[in-house]
Amino acid sequence: MQSDPRILGNADVFENYKYADSGGLNFYERYVQFYTTLAWGWVNDSDFQNLSKVKRVQDSLKIRRVLKE
Repeated sequence: MQSDPRILGNADVFENYKYADSGGLNFYERYVQFYTTLAWGWVNDSDFQNLSKVKRVQDSLKIRRVLKE
């Protein structure tokens, strides 16, 4: 029989392991609380769309709609 804690019903032991990188501690909890300064090692800033331009276009469309009314 394997001694994997998950097989023995003790999977919570994995929740108590200390992570080697202190920046990774409580990552999930900080993520779901919208802590936006988290360093994501698997994505780059260039992977995200610049939403400031999108917002300007949306604002412009709202103004045009109001002017037509």
